[in-house]
Amino acid sequence: MTVTIKDVAAAAGVSVGTVSKVINKSGFVSDKIREKVLLAITLLNYKPNGIARSLKQSKTRLIGVIVDEISNPYTMEVVRAVEAIAADMEFNVILAAHQNDHGKEAKALRMMTEKRVDGIILLGTGCELAETNVFSSIPCVLVDQRVENLQLDRVAHDYATVSKKIINYLHENGRRNLLIVHDLLCRTVEEEKYKAAIEALNSLEFNLEKQQFLEIKSDVKEVYVTIKKQLLNEPLPDAVFAMNSIVLIGILKAVTSLGFEIPQKMMIVGIGDIDPHGFLKPQLSLVVKEKPNEVGKIAADVLFEKIESGSATEVKEFMVNPEMVENLFISTK
Repeated sequence: MTVTIKDVAAAAGVSVGTVSKVINKSGFVSDKIREKVLLAITLLNYKPNGIARSLKQSKTRLIGVIVDEISNPYTMEVVRAVEAIAADMEFNVILAAHQNDHGKEAKALRMMTEKRVDGIILLGTGCELAETNVFSSIPCVLVDQRVENLQLDRVAHDYATVSKKIINYLHENGRRNLLIVHDLLCRTVEEEKYKAAIEALNSLEFNLEKQQFLEIKSDVKEVYVTIKKQLLNEPLPDAVFAMNSIVLIGILKAVTSLGFEIPQKMMIVGIGDIDPHGFLKPQLSLVVKEKPNEVGKIAADVLFEKIESGSATEVKEFMVNPEMVENLFISTK
């Protein structure tokens, strides 16, 4: 098996960027760390003809990161993790946002090509891309959304398993009339969550005719208005499942404004950490806390490994398991 720069870094107990600095004789590395890296290179018989050459010959030392919204806290946490590793590797990052617009996504990809970036991390729209030629010449790693007409490395949370666990949790707590709110199903991640939830509902023999499903574009104001209107009608659900953080915020605003007793009258569960610092203490019975920092680190590591290899590698999918936290609510009773 070919030894990679990542293997050397692990053996020496340092970052990939530190190994790169030793190989390329750039940046400051202490003598002690340099010796550890050189020893690992010798013991592993690592031939630095990959990253060393690619970094020296790189025309731009740039990677492109294309995201949905720069105002999305999850997205920016991914970006921060990527930027940290890129800086360690002495690369700069070009950031572009497509705002969930397929046309803007295509324009961003063309811009990255014009800038001759050495690799791309794409938090895409999930739509098919006509710009397939981009990925034949530039290494790319997807975060979360798939691109249906392309086979590319992907890093994502295991949302399917999470959705099933949430339905099981609601079932165990005696909830049988659910309102499940999700983003547009053209987004592949939302489709994964939705299909997994339906599978769990069927396996637990929920009466699907009694379950309510709402497809809403992830906009807090739009979710708030739609949910408030929905909850003024009978029958009321005994639990609401929000499939992403933006939807979850809108739901909490609507439910709070209507004065429902939580969780006595209605349980609120959702995917997305809307209170990362623990100050707001939202009235949630269960929340799934994602790990965007870990996702960003893995995506960057995979991308730089692809840049190192300089050739096509086997397509892989990396799944991150989010944390499920119960009983975050403050009873309003």
